[in-house]
Amino acid sequence: MRIMWTVFVTFPEVADKIGKKSEYACTWARALAAKLRYREDIQLAIVSVADEDSVKKFHVDNVDFYFLPNGKEVMRSGGGEKIQDSWKYIISDFKPDLVHIHGSESMVPYELIKMKPDVPLFLTLQGILSNYYKDAYAGMEMKDVIRTYSLRDVVRHSGIIWDRKKEIKRSGYEKEMLKGIQYIGGRTTWDKVSSLAVNPEAKYIYAPELIRPEFYQSTRWNVNNIERHRIFMHQGFKPIKGLHIVLDAMKVLKKKYPDVELYMSGRNVMKNSTIKEKLLQPGYVKYLFEKIQANDLQDCIHFTGILDAEQIVSELKKSNVMVLPSAIENSPNSLCEAQLVGIPCVASFVGGVPEMLRDGKDGYLYTFNEPLMLAEYISRIFDSDSLAEQFSMSSYEWIRSRQGENDGVNKTINNYKTIIDDWKNKL
Repeated sequence: MRIMWTVFVTFPEVADKIGKKSEYACTWARALAAKLRYREDIQLAIVSVADEDSVKKFHVDNVDFYFLPNGKEVMRSGGGEKIQDSWKYIISDFKPDLVHIHGSESMVPYELIKMKPDVPLFLTLQGILSNYYKDAYAGMEMKDVIRTYSLRDVVRHSGIIWDRKKEIKRSGYEKEMLKGIQYIGGRTTWDKVSSLAVNPEAKYIYAPELIRPEFYQSTRWNVNNIERHRIFMHQGFKPIKGLHIVLDAMKVLKKKYPDVELYMSGRNVMKNSTIKEKLLQPGYVKYLFEKIQANDLQDCIHFTGILDAEQIVSELKKSNVMVLPSAIENSPNSLCEAQLVGIPCVASFVGGVPEMLRDGKDGYLYTFNEPLMLAEYISRIFDSDSLAEQFSMSSYEWIRSRQGENDGVNKTINNYKTIIDDWKNKL
C-alpha cells in the first residue's frame, strides 16, 4: 500500500533540510510513522509545508517527505488555487492508494480536498473547531475577559476575543473540508456525532491513535515514590484549557494542604517582573496573575520547561495526581499518557473524556467549571493511598487493553485496507 499523510508540523528527521527547527507536536503521527516506515507492505509519504518557492522532496528513514511551497500562506489559507499544481505534482509523483489527513484543524489539506482527487481521503479527527469555539471563554465572566484585555492583545489582534473570532472563521473552512471527506476516523461518541452532523454521508471508522513508546514502556506509578500533594498538569494558556479553574481549586486545597504545589509542563510565560514583561502579557495571563495573587499562590506554581516523553513520565511518576481541567476535549493524548503511567487522574467531564476515564473506577470526572468539586476529588486522592492505588491499577490496565500499541498499529493498517478496497468497489 502506498499511503500519503498530510500533517501540520515538520518531522525532526527532516527539519534541517528546510532550515526549520524540529517540531514535536503531532506526537501520535510520529509514533505511528516509527511503526510503519520499515514495513514491507507499506510505502509512506508525509506532506507538510516549508517557506520555499517550489515543492521539495527528501527520502529519509524510508519515508518520502514532501513540502508544499509558500508554507505560511498554506497554513493561513490553504494556499489558494495556485497550490493545486503542487498537490497535482505530489500526487502524480508518489501515486498514493490513500491519503490520510491528520486532523481537521490545519489548512494544509484544504486545496487538496477541494480538488477531489481520484484517491480516497481518510481524515482522522483530533478536535473539532466548530464545537471548540463555543467554549472559548470557559466559564469566564465577560467583564473579566474585557477588563483584562492587554496592550499585547490589542496590538497583535490576539487574546480571548480575537482568538474566538479566528476559530469561528477557521471552523467554516473545517466544515468545508469535512464535507469533502469520504472516510472519517475517530475514537469517541463525541467526535462521531459531531463530524457526522457536518457530513452524514461520510463513513465513520474507529481509528485509535498511538502514544509515544516511552509511555507504553513505563512501569506503573508507585504511591511510595511520589512527592505528596504535588499536582501535575500540561500547560494551557488559553481559557479553554481550564487553568483558572485549577487556581480556584488550589485556593481551597492550600487551606487544607499548605504544601500543595502545581507543576505545569512548558515554558514559563507568566513573567511579571519587568515593565516589558507586563506590557507583553496576554490578557488571560493577566487574569491568571490576579488569581494567583488573590489566592496567595505565588510559591505554589512551578513550570518544568519543555519536556520530552521520558521527562513527562518522570514528572508523572513523582506527582500525587494529574489533572485535566479543559472546557472541551475529544480524546486528549495527555490523559492517555498519564493513564499509561498509572498516575491517578481527575478530569473534566467533557467531550470524549468519559470514554477514556471511567468515573470512580479509573479516577474522577467533574463538571469543568466546578473548582470546588475538582478540589474535593483531588483531596480524596491526597488522603487515601489505597484509593490512589486502586485508581492507578485500574486505569493502567484499562487503557492498555483499550489502546494497546500493537492493536493501534494493526487497526490502522486494517483501516487503510478496508478503505482502499471500499474505494475500488465504488469505481
